[in-house]
Amino acid sequence: MLVSLHELFEHDRQIASQSDSTRCGICYLHYFVSELHYRDEEGFYVCPGCERTLGKQTIPMLRQQQK
Repeated sequence: MLVSLHELFEHDRQIASQSDSTRCGICYLHYFVSELHYRDEEGFYVCPGCERTLGKQTIPMLRQQQK
């Protein structure tokens, strides 16, 4: 488990160092913008995994991410 968390963190840091990346507003992991979907109603990016989990459910955010 510790090894997989280390690998996940390492992968996140690699993507975060790229200029065309941003965080998912739910899980806070970095993804390329092309992999994310911006939810206009709530004002944040969401990764495919979190989007699948959320479905049509809306989540109010205190702070919106810039598009």
